[in-house]
Amino acid sequence: MKAIGEKQRKFCQRYIETGNLTQSYLDAGYAAGPAIATNAAKLLKTEKVREYIREAQAALNQATLEKTEKILTEFERLAYHQISDVCTFDGTKFTLLPMSDWPDRAKASVKAIDFKTGKITFHDKNNALNSMARIHGLTSDFDTSIANLKSYGLHITRSKDGSYTLRQEC
Repeated sequence: MKAIGEKQRKFCQRYIETGNLTQSYLDAGYAAGPAIATNAAKLLKTEKVREYIREAQAALNQATLEKTEKILTEFERLAYHQISDVCTFDGTKFTLLPMSDWPDRAKASVKAIDFKTGKITFHDKNNALNSMARIHGLTSDFDTSIANLKSYGLHITRSKDGSYTLRQEC
């Protein structure tokens, strides 16, 4: 990043955080006065300050992108693990594979292992799939509303003419 003074750096950081030009100017330690807005605008127009802000925003964007990719990777691991990742079935019985043979998505999807009973509990796959669907815009507020109503025993059906009927399940 460009070498800038301490006040300029503080100004840039506050401006990136808040988007408020005059408050960032004050927070950086510059003097208040009748020309504060003008002085803050002049500072923002200087090449060193503009370059510092561009580089800082690019770094923030990259960090956000990396965090987002990690979150999506974890959701994908939870959402797409298969029972066949951890065991085989020969038609009569299941055989658990050694954990060293499990793919990463299966290892990541394990919530708990009871070593006394051999019971393996996985994280909620439906929750992960629903989160992935929301992230990718595959659900709508309407779908969410229908699901909320169902949790209260109310069901919505759509007729052929496009009208909706609300009924309560007994």
